Amino acid sequence: MVFENLKKKGEMLKQAMDMKSKMKDVQKKLQNTEICSDDGIFKIVLNGELEVKEVKLNPDIVPDEVLRKKLEGSIQKGTNKGIGEAKSKAASQFSDITKGMNLPGMT
Repeated sequence: MVFENLKKKGEMLKQAMDMKSKMKDVQKKLQNTEICSDDGIFKIVLNGELEVKEVKLNPDIVPDEVLRKKLEGSIQKGTNKGIGEAKSKAASQFSDITKGMNLPGMT
């Protein structure tokens, strides 16, 4: 019976490791995901961690280059800050639910 429990735990650990590996593969595939607004006003590039890597505003909409660069940087930083805070809150709530099991992809 002890060996059966060890075998089950080993199988669960293997499944968790496989799931973590697959999740990493998905993140790699999502690197440099480009999203453009339908109206062509902006383009955003995200990585597999859902971090904004680049924001580009259409120069026809914001012709002043200094202002455009400032807005792009501000949008990128603000968006990443919001995403980081949301991830942190989600991780905290998932941790409460899973009681510290540290499941892959849930933190």
